[in-house]
Amino acid sequence: MHLPRTITSIWFLILSLIAVGQSVHHKNSILHIGKRNGLPNQWVRVLHQDHNGFIWIGTEDGLCRYDGHNFLLFQHDEDDPGSIPFNYITMIQEDTTKHFLLIGGIKSIARMDLKTFTFYPLISPPGHAASSTNRRFIVDNTGHTWLYREDGYFIMH
Repeated sequence: MHLPRTITSIWFLILSLIAVGQSVHHKNSILHIGKRNGLPNQWVRVLHQDHNGFIWIGTEDGLCRYDGHNFLLFQHDEDDPGSIPFNYITMIQEDTTKHFLLIGGIKSIARMDLKTFTFYPLISPPGHAASSTNRRFIVDNTGHTWLYREDGYFIMH
């Protein structure tokens, strides 16, 4: 008389074991990437994912674009006026047009053309010291990008 209950219990046990086996098989894995993979430095200061899915990594020694397999490294080159103007990256923000990446360092900011990878240094807001420390980029609900610094907020044009 207990046969249907026993069969049900065995069936439940089999299904449970199959489910556990599948969950063990599909565990998430963590990929460790570092200098040996092309990252210029282990000190990552900021991460940003752009509209194309690229991961931008700001380090103390340059900016990297990671496509899931390879790094594209941008570092300052004194002989190239279109290179990134500084290597210590603390802020990254894609602009609302999706054509430029705004890059911030401790005291400097720049804009990078995402098609040509050309960098354009941006000057400090008029009447404010270039020595003021940059804190972060903020995009408001109207699509304007603001620079937050220790001496105030400034809209980026």
